[in-house]
Amino acid sequence: MERKYKICIITHTHLVRNPRVVKEAITLSKAGYAVHILNSTYSNANTLADLRLLDGEPIQITHISNLSVKNFRAITDRFVKKAAHLMIKYFG
Repeated sequence: MERKYKICIITHTHLVRNPRVVKEAITLSKAGYAVHILNSTYSNANTLADLRLLDGEPIQITHISNLSVKNFRAITDRFVKKAAHLMIKYFG
């Protein structure tokens, strides 16, 4: 039995806004790798478009942060993002 190597691609935004990730994921999948994408979302329409981009491809996608909703997790995700941005800005 042949073992498939696994690759995880992490991106901060929707796939429709990041075509390089889609191209790399499809290329790696066709080369025999099991590909899993982790991303964050902020628009339901873009989330559906992301899924259409991968339609028919054996690529898994997991949305690890959904900013399109108003709940405690989205609020904490926004806070962490803002804090990280400020730390980079002021501390490099």
